[in-house]
Amino acid sequence: MTRAAEILKAVETHPLHRFVGVESIHAEGGRSTMEITVNANSVNPGGAFHGGVAYMLCDMACFAALMSELPNGELIV
Repeated sequence: MTRAAEILKAVETHPLHRFVGVESIHAEGGRSTMEITVNANSVNPGGAFHGGVAYMLCDMACFAALMSELPNGELIV
């Protein structure tokens, strides 16, 4: 397993990400996809998907996409 794959697995299994419903992250060729199950932890008091969770998912997706393009051993700051 490459270092990038190890890092992405750590991101995928992070307790906060699991708490809000992230199930998987896949990244390849500068693109990424995620699966999330919306649950009580990822909605706002009005029952709609929480904007902060959406922002977090965008951040994770960009991170994963960039990781898939970096040479082995390089990291994103």
